[in-house]
Amino acid sequence: MKITTDMIVGLGLVVALNMNIALGGDTQVTMNISTGLVGFIGKVMFQAANLRENDKKKEEKPNESI
Repeated sequence: MKITTDMIVGLGLVVALNMNIALGGDTQVTMNISTGLVGFIGKVMFQAANLRENDKKKEEKPNESI
């Protein structure tokens, strides 16, 4: 598995959320981190779906070289 920037950011948000909960952090901070994590995961999944869709379209089109 290749380590990407998205994986590092996602892992950092998960670790920050867990530490904030375990150490009894402020509820507002917990909500902000969790909202950021959900938004980030949604963005990454949307981009991955678009990449897969574009790859399928490229495979379906034959190369028309003249």
